[in-house]
Amino acid sequence: KKKKGKKKLNKLKKKKMTFFIKKKGKQEGEWRYQQHFGDIHCKDVKEEDIISALEFDKEGKYLAIGDGGGRIVILKKNPQVKSTEFQVLTEFQSHEMKFDTLKSEEIPQQIKQIKWVPKVNDSLFLLTSNAKTVKLWKIYRKTLHKVVTQQSPTTGKLEIPRLSDSKVIMAHNPKKEYKNAHEFTINSVSTNSDGETFLSADDLRINLWHMDYPDAKHTIVDIKPDDMKNLSEVITSATFHNTDCNQFIYTTTSGVTKLCDLRTGATCGHHEREFSLKGTEKGFFTETIAAVSDAKFSPDGRYILSRDYMTLKIWDVKMEKRPLKTFYVHECLRAKLYDLYENDCIFDKFDCHWSGDGRQVLTGSYKNTFNVFDVKGKKHYLSECARKLKPKKEANFSLLDYSKKVLRTAWHPYDQSLAIATVNSLYIINGNS
Repeated sequence: KKKKGKKKLNKLKKKKMTFFIKKKGKQEGEWRYQQHFGDIHCKDVKEEDIISALEFDKEGKYLAIGDGGGRIVILKKNPQVKSTEFQVLTEFQSHEMKFDTLKSEEIPQQIKQIKWVPKVNDSLFLLTSNAKTVKLWKIYRKTLHKVVTQQSPTTGKLEIPRLSDSKVIMAHNPKKEYKNAHEFTINSVSTNSDGETFLSADDLRINLWHMDYPDAKHTIVDIKPDDMKNLSEVITSATFHNTDCNQFIYTTTSGVTKLCDLRTGATCGHHEREFSLKGTEKGFFTETIAAVSDAKFSPDGRYILSRDYMTLKIWDVKMEKRPLKTFYVHECLRAKLYDLYENDCIFDKFDCHWSGDGRQVLTGSYKNTFNVFDVKGKKHYLSECARKLKPKKEANFSLLDYSKKVLRTAWHPYDQSLAIATVNSLYIINGNS
C-alpha cells in the first residue's frame, strides 16, 4: 500500500511540473511577428524609400505611413482576421520637392509628421507635413461613372445616353494647405482634443492653427532671441494634452520638457512646469545626449513619457524635480559616444509611445531592435525585428549596426500591437495576450 501511495504522489508531482512548464513557456513569448511590408532584404536603400512617419488613427482601424519620397500609404485593418493584421488601402503623393526662391534652397518632400483628424461620415481626414508645409487631406470612396450610348434595334436611332457605375476607387483631395508660417524645419504636428485646432512646431516657434482658416495662425511659443548668438536651446517636439485642450508640452535640446497652459495668456512666454534633471555631471557629449527627442502624455494625462538619446523617462505631471522611473536604453553605448559623434548617429531622434492601457512603453534602438518596458520596471522586452523574434537580455551593438535603426514606432490604441519601422520596412508585431 505504501509503494502504491508513493507512485501516485510521484505521478501527481510530474503532472504539476509539466503543467507549470507549459504555462511558463507561454509567458516567455510575449510578442510575435505578424506581418511586414517592404523589402526586408534590400541592402541599397534609397532615401525616398526610408519610412519617416507612422501613425495609428484613434480607433486603430487605419495605419498611415509616410516616407522620404513624400508618399503616404494607408493600411486598413483586416476584419476577417482575429489578430491585428493590415492590408493596403490606398497610396498617394502628399508632397513634392519645391524650391524656395527667397532662401535659394530646395524644400525636400520627405514626410515629417502624420496626424489623423476625426472622421466625417465615411471620409478619412489626416494632416501631413514636410519641412515647411502642412496639408489637410480627404480620403474617400469615389464611384466612377461610364456614359453608355445605345442604338435602338428597331428604329436605328440613338437613345439618350445613360450613366452606369463602372468601379469604385479611393480618391485623395487636398482640402487645406497651411504654409508660409515656419522659417525653420517643422519637427512636430499635434491635433487638439477639441477637433478643430492643431499646432505645428519648428526649431524656434510653435504655431496654433484652426483647420478651417489656413491663412491665419497664432504663435503661442517663440524662443528666438533678439541676437541669434544668445541662442541656448532649440525646440525638438511639441504635443497637446490628450483630453485638456488648453495644455501642451514641448521639449528642447537642453534636456527640458515644459508644460504650458493656453489659459495663462495668448502667448505662452512662461511655462507652468519644467521637467528636467539638474546637477548632472557635465562632459563633452552631455548636452547632446540630454536633448529630448520626443515626449507623450499618458492615456489618462497624469504622466509624461520623454525620450533622450540614452534613456526613457516617466514623469509625474505634478512632480517636476525628478522622474518616477528611468529606463536605460543605450547605456551600452556610453563608451562609444565619440564614434557615434563621428558618424552623426548621436543626433538620431527616437520616438516613444505609451500602450493603450498605460502599463507599458515603447521605443526603438539600433540593429533594428525595439524595447518594451513595463511601467513598474519589472519587465523589459528587447528583440530584433525579424520573422522569428528572439528576446535578448542586453543590447550589444557594433559599428555595422548603426545604419540599421528603429526611429519610428507606433502602438495600437487598443490592441497589443506594435508598428515598427526598420529603415525601409514596416513590421507588425502582436502580443500573445
